Amino acid sequence: MTPSHSTPQVAIDFMNEDHDVILTLIQHTKNQLVAIDLAESIPKDMVHNITQSMLALIQHCKEHFEREESLMQQYHYPNRDEHLQEHQLILSVTEETLTAWQENHEVKRLKQYLEITLPTWLIGHIDTMDTITALFIAGSAGDFYGDNLAINDTRIEKELNKSYPKGPVNEQLNKEKRINRKPPAMQKADSQNSKLVITKGLIP
Repeated sequence: MTPSHSTPQVAIDFMNEDHDVILTLIQHTKNQLVAIDLAESIPKDMVHNITQSMLALIQHCKEHFEREESLMQQYHYPNRDEHLQEHQLILSVTEETLTAWQENHEVKRLKQYLEITLPTWLIGHIDTMDTITALFIAGSAGDFYGDNLAINDTRIEKELNKSYPKGPVNEQLNKEKRINRKPPAMQKADSQNSKLVITKGLIP
């Protein structure tokens, strides 16, 4: 997956830039896993490098989410709690995937997470929640839609009130939760509450 060309773009520049960095970090870690596939055994330095790459990915995600959450709070975004639940869920699953890697060095599981689960979640999240959030914030700031603010505010409200269907990502993340035996507090963030979806084209 090549950043910029395949990543959905939203109305706030730093969000687009952060999303590209996340996809670049994912690709970098996947490339390291390919090198392990070609090796007869897993050298300790490769294990260390992949661990460091995953830590860098998690750290960047945390910083990105904090920037988004700060804007949502600043502009009183009405769907903030629901958006934060998604962030918390994906961070928790990614951290637990890293822990499983550190304990078992299971290449197949980490590869599947980086090739399918995480990128699919990210694109779906950008296409839905981030798109709507960025439109709301840009509209509130008055620096994106100009004279069309009232029209777009109505469309944003319509999208916020939609009931989104479950998607394949829900099932994969719930599978990850079962494997990792998530703590009770995190189990409350189920697929219904977090609304992890891959529905596209919400803003025509």
